[in-house]
Amino acid sequence: MTPKLKALLVAATVAVVAAPAVNAMETELNALTGAVYNDLNSMQMDLASINDLTLADIQTIDQIMHGGDTESEKRNKINSVLRKAAER
Repeated sequence: MTPKLKALLVAATVAVVAAPAVNAMETELNALTGAVYNDLNSMQMDLASINDLTLADIQTIDQIMHGGDTESEKRNKINSVLRKAAER
């Protein structure tokens, strides 16, 4: 087997093995994003910058939503995250 063919087979094997993990991560990200969207929508938050959110922003908002703050405190913290996302 030539080195080029061997490298190609290794790359193909890695891609096949990694594909389920990537799909699982995408599914988890979509679920988390959907949950955050629903939470923000139920709080009647401005969702204009939701597409600007990074994974870290989404996780931060999720943590804020499930924290022990009052609704007003949550709203202020989330607005801060949304503002920063819109400024990027």
